[in-house]
Amino acid sequence: MANPIVARSLNEIQFWARIMKEHSLFLKLGFTYDQKNLVAEAQYYYDLFEKIEEKLSRFSVNSDLRAVQAFNNEVYQAAVHIWAFKRKILDLTLRCEILTNNYPLLVDHTSREAAYFARRLKELNEGVLAPKPDDIIKENVFFLKIMADHAKFIGHLLDPSERKLVAQARDFSHDFDQLLFQAQDLDHMRPQSETKPLLDQMLDQNRVSTKSLRDFKKQARELIEECRIKSNIHPLLADHTFREAERFLEIIDMYEAHLNAQAR
Repeated sequence: MANPIVARSLNEIQFWARIMKEHSLFLKLGFTYDQKNLVAEAQYYYDLFEKIEEKLSRFSVNSDLRAVQAFNNEVYQAAVHIWAFKRKILDLTLRCEILTNNYPLLVDHTSREAAYFARRLKELNEGVLAPKPDDIIKENVFFLKIMADHAKFIGHLLDPSERKLVAQARDFSHDFDQLLFQAQDLDHMRPQSETKPLLDQMLDQNRVSTKSLRDFKKQARELIEECRIKSNIHPLLADHTFREAERFLEIIDMYEAHLNAQAR
C-alpha cells in the first residue's frame, strides 16, 4: 500500500516545482536588457526546477519513503534558495537600486509561495501529512492573500481600455481583501474561533468566491490565448494563476472533509 507521506510529497513537488519554474521565467522577463546577472540567475533557477521536475518523474507513490524524504530535502534547499533570490530582488527594488518591470508586490508574492513550499516539504519530512488542522485559518489567510494579489495583478496588466475586465478584476480584488480581513480576524481570535460552524462558514464563503475568480481567470486565459483582449499578460501567467485557484479549491475541499470526519 502506498505511503501517504510519499504520495503527498510527490503531489506537492509536482505542483509547486512547476510554479517555481514559472516564477523564474516571469522574473526573467521582467528584468531589463542590462541586468544580465539577474537574468542569468533567474535562468539558473528555471533550469534547477526543470531538473527537479525531471527527477520527480522517476518516483511513484510506491517509491521508498526514505528516498522520497531525501528528495524532499533536496527540493527544500532549492525552494529556500529561490526564496532568497526573490527577497534579494525585492530588497534591490525597494531600495531603488534596480528598476525592473516586476512589481514589488509580485516579487513578494512569489517569495511567499516559495516559503510556503519549503515549509510544506519540511512538515512532510516531519510526518505531517497535511497542514495541521489547527492551522486551517492560517492556510486560508495565505491563499486568500494570493487570490487577492492575483486580482490586482490582472487589473494592472490589462490594457486600460479593457474597462469591463478591469472593473471585474477590481471587484475581485475588493472581495478577496474583505475575505482576507475576515480570516485574519478569525486568526486573531484563535483558538476560540476554531469551531466547526465558524470554520464551515469561512470555507463556504471562500469556496464561492474562489470558484468565481477561477472562472474569471479561465475566461481571461482563453481570451488572451485567442488574442481577443488587449493586455500585457503572458498566456502562461494566465494559466499559472488559474492553477493556483484550482489548488486553493482542492485545499478547501480537503479541510471540509476533515471537519466532517471529525464531526462524525
